[in-house]
Amino acid sequence: MMGIKSTIPGVKFVVGKVFTSELFTDHFISFLTGFISTDMDLGGLPLTSVEISEWIQRVKTLEIGIDTSLWQGLRGIYRLAEFVRRMRDPSFVDLMRRQTELIGLPQALDRIKKNLEASEFNEVNRLCTEVLHKAGAKGTFDMIALLAITRAAQTGYRCVARYRVSPTVLIERARSGDRRAVLDLVKIDKLFLLDSCTQGVLQKAILSGDKGFNDQVARAQLFTPQFSRRAACELYLYLLFGLGIDLPPVFKLRRLLDPDGTTFPRTYDFDKCYERRKSEVRVLPRAINGDREWLA
Repeated sequence: MMGIKSTIPGVKFVVGKVFTSELFTDHFISFLTGFISTDMDLGGLPLTSVEISEWIQRVKTLEIGIDTSLWQGLRGIYRLAEFVRRMRDPSFVDLMRRQTELIGLPQALDRIKKNLEASEFNEVNRLCTEVLHKAGAKGTFDMIALLAITRAAQTGYRCVARYRVSPTVLIERARSGDRRAVLDLVKIDKLFLLDSCTQGVLQKAILSGDKGFNDQVARAQLFTPQFSRRAACELYLYLLFGLGIDLPPVFKLRRLLDPDGTTFPRTYDFDKCYERRKSEVRVLPRAINGDREWLA
């Protein structure tokens, strides 16, 4: 896959330096491992829709009410990279602290936490919107939408980690009657049991009394996907390849991702993984972002 051209001078250099720095890599891999391994329970949320397939589509546009255009694509990653770089400057950290105090963020966070614990989502949205407006953001905040999108993003990452394929591809296959795709989706996220993309296959199997397939669906509901640090490392490689940034030599990248040699213990484990993920990187844009334009 050809590298992604950026219209921002030096963006690939800055992003590459941050993404392949020891500090960032260690924290990000640890975060990613926990993110794909922890089950999110949205059962208690008053969702207006249980269509996980719809939320996966919304991941691309981050539809949580506020204006997120500045943080999408490579431009957003550039801003994040620049922010991380500036956070190393004590004077910038002090400036950020003063600004958060000015908009009342510390006090608001306590109130937001209490209302979240009480499931008072309207008040959470009001408080978050108030803070965002003081910080200069536009629009209104929707905590439920944010949580749902987070769940959808997790499902996308899990799907790529387990099946090496985009969830949107499996969703399309399920809608067209592919039973294997339905089972794979249900194994990754039980919300697919209630999703329109699987209903055609599931209802047909029930009405026809297809015991064999119905038993497979029952087993899929009990299945709990397991994800290790290696899965997070592989997702990270997809991200690096997808961004098209200049990477350090393979042996240096291995030391960054696996400093103690436990994730890829055998001599050529990492080298083989590196080459395979590089050849599969075409799944990344649709898998997590909907299409390649998100990265532009």
